[in-house]
Amino acid sequence: MEPDGLEAIEALTALCEAHRLARLSIDQGLGPETLYEPGPPTITLSGVPVGPTGAFLQATQDGEAALVEAVREAVGQPARSADLFAGLGTFAGTSGKVYAAEASRDAVLASSAPPAPRRRAPRPLPAPARSR
Repeated sequence: MEPDGLEAIEALTALCEAHRLARLSIDQGLGPETLYEPGPPTITLSGVPVGPTGAFLQATQDGEAALVEAVREAVGQPARSADLFAGLGTFAGTSGKVYAAEASRDAVLASSAPPAPRRRAPRPLPAPARSR
């Protein structure tokens, strides 16, 4: 599907607004392209709002809660722990200080600060993983 012209874009925008979509992306042959996104998306992980950056997320909140509970049952409440594939930080707020290691620059940036409004300025270099 490829929107053709201003009228088609306006119709898609009206559809998105009427159905309160968070985002509309269409693949026009080079991968999905976001055509409508009224504001930056956020997700709350362990009580911390994070702006996802195309990262893997659990399919449901119940699924995330089950994984967090399984980790808590397995490790208890340690004073320190490490999450070696932290992603956006699902387990970072589960107990004590957590060393969250992640190779994805975008995931580190997203989990280091609340989502900022979109802008064209260059993004800062990734901050080192922090404990929470």
